[in-house]
Amino acid sequence: MKRLGRQARISLMLSINATFFVAEIAVGYYASSLALVADSFHMLSDMLSLAVALWAMRAVSKTEVDPKYSYGWQRAEILGALFNAAFLIALCVMIVIEGIQRFVSPEPITNPKLVLITACAGLGGNIIGLLLFRGMDTGIGNRT
Repeated sequence: MKRLGRQARISLMLSINATFFVAEIAVGYYASSLALVADSFHMLSDMLSLAVALWAMRAVSKTEVDPKYSYGWQRAEILGALFNAAFLIALCVMIVIEGIQRFVSPEPITNPKLVLITACAGLGGNIIGLLLFRGMDTGIGNRT
């Protein structure tokens, strides 16, 4: 894992999250599992965060100086964090509204074993991400 650069690790995790996003949302809607659908949108949030991080890393690494941007692109990570926070707040509101609707008129989960298998696979994907990013320098402005 140490041999992979920051961009390669983020790209790999982005593809893992994309795979599990598709799997979790498909199984979640098929089995009527609000928990799995909510987790799939959490994976989407992670994908957006990773995509913004890749964009910010590329923007920060630009060497041209443009007088129009007094800080250059050094603040790109902060803009990305703001975007991600806004998305997470919207996601939380959606989950609360859907949860209230399910509380009023509950829907049975049609295939709980499939939900459990998919959720465990998603957990495995997150553990892979933990191993990918463990010990990685995440300081703002690093250009490796």
